[in-house]
Amino acid sequence: MHLAERLFDAEMESDYDVFHGAVFVYADILGKTGISAYRRLAEADWAKVPALARGDEDPNRYGQRYRITSIMEALARASDDFDGLVAVKSRDLSSPDAFLRLAQLHQESGQPDQALDWAERGWRSFPGTRRDKRLRAFIADAY
Repeated sequence: MHLAERLFDAEMESDYDVFHGAVFVYADILGKTGISAYRRLAEADWAKVPALARGDEDPNRYGQRYRITSIMEALARASDDFDGLVAVKSRDLSSPDAFLRLAQLHQESGQPDQALDWAERGWRSFPGTRRDKRLRAFIADAY
């Protein structure tokens, strides 16, 4: 458990992403107990991350928020938790690109109806000048 704490802290605080993906790099050493401890630490930090909607800004978007989001995405992917991955990615819907990534994720997973739904939601959420041409192309291709 102590190693899990140290690795988690290092991944969250290190510069240049030196410890990026630490839980997987050290998975053999951590074992199931250590990975579970790492996951609990990540989930506790993740619970503090606010959801972002259109127009919201987070001053930690490229710092702490980026790091914990990357950790949560990696944990979801490692456990083949598609719904968990969608939940992580949908915590930040502040840009058209976020909707496009969710649409692409569903498309890649063989869920074209949900993919189209995410793309259309993104299109409706950003009227006017913030509309993303890639969303329009995705929607056109889906139809």
